[in-house]
Amino acid sequence: MQKKLITLVVLLALSLGGYAQVFQMGLRAGINRADVSAEELLEWDNDLEQKITSGAEDYGYHLGLYTRFKLLGLYIQPEALFTKLNTEVLIDEYENGVPTGTDNTRIAYTRLDFPIMVGLKLGPIRVNGGPVASRVITNESEGIDINFQDGTFWGYQAGIGFDIWKLLIDLKYEDGFNSQTSTMTFAGRQFDIDSRTSQLILSLGYRF
Repeated sequence: MQKKLITLVVLLALSLGGYAQVFQMGLRAGINRADVSAEELLEWDNDLEQKITSGAEDYGYHLGLYTRFKLLGLYIQPEALFTKLNTEVLIDEYENGVPTGTDNTRIAYTRLDFPIMVGLKLGPIRVNGGPVASRVITNESEGIDINFQDGTFWGYQAGIGFDIWKLLIDLKYEDGFNSQTSTMTFAGRQFDIDSRTSQLILSLGYRF
């Protein structure tokens, strides 16, 4: 009876170990450094104009869940993340083509991000890339009124990672395919703007 019990435990451990090699899930969190690419010119009249450009990058954070499974020698890793982004835009003012001053304003908002990474694992090192779907859920910007695009906007992520025991370390870059904003209002004036967020992402994950 004791031998049968030991055999059953060993077989169960082997089966769970094999399952863990094919499928895994866990938590991930980290920091991101975001930049909004914006380049728009608003003409008030023939003499006055404002130019919107990207400013200093700032840090945010992200946290969520991931799953990973193997397929045909590759791995596929869907993720669900809550992401906070902070950055800055500059508003340069001109009169008759001469600069008269510069204002800066902070852009801060939160998103739900759903990356689907496809990668290749070479020992403890991974390389991966794939699309990311994002949806803005809150807008916390200061000094400027931003209207975000309705629905989902898309981008891509690519990077490298390392697996050490149950820990995952990832460094990724993200850029957008389409604008996430439709209009901005500053100093009582509204204008269309095309802005795309790029960010550098550093994540730490833990496999269950």
